[in-house]
Amino acid sequence: LLGNHGLVVGAENSEQAFNLMNNILSCCELIPRKYESLPNNEINKLAVQLDMRLPSNSVIHSLGLDETSYNFCKDKKSILYPDQAVFLGPRISCVNSINELNDIHKNSDMFDNIAYIVIKNIGVLVSKNARIGIDEMLLCHAEVLSRINADDKINYLSEDEVGRLLDWEPEKYRQTIR
Repeated sequence: LLGNHGLVVGAENSEQAFNLMNNILSCCELIPRKYESLPNNEINKLAVQLDMRLPSNSVIHSLGLDETSYNFCKDKKSILYPDQAVFLGPRISCVNSINELNDIHKNSDMFDNIAYIVIKNIGVLVSKNARIGIDEMLLCHAEVLSRINADDKINYLSEDEVGRLLDWEPEKYRQTIR
């Protein structure tokens, strides 16, 4: 296991590696926490009003609807693994209320640079111009956080680690060839 990266397995061939990976993962399986899903009327109205879209998978809304997940998202050191920093940015975009979201929306320069936003007790909105892969990374984050308890200690990447990663030349190059 590579800290803040994931699982790496090796075997004689791909079938054995796949079986080994599945055996390890089955030992680690945790059931996701249930969260109260709210009616989507408010999030749908916001999507139209802000010219954004809903995420491709409704589970992503748990980032805003599940209190524990939201609290981990709004933490200043909210980045858990490198791809999260690359796709979602140096910290998770969260707001505590529609009023806070409206204040950001009034500042068009700031709002135009938001690829997604997690809204407490409402859900998640994604920019219509968001990069490919953002929904998958948001879903990954939602799936991870739904399996972490509120009092669990998390090993976030430091701001320095995130900064170095985002400023790393191979990463900058990789982003230009997507």
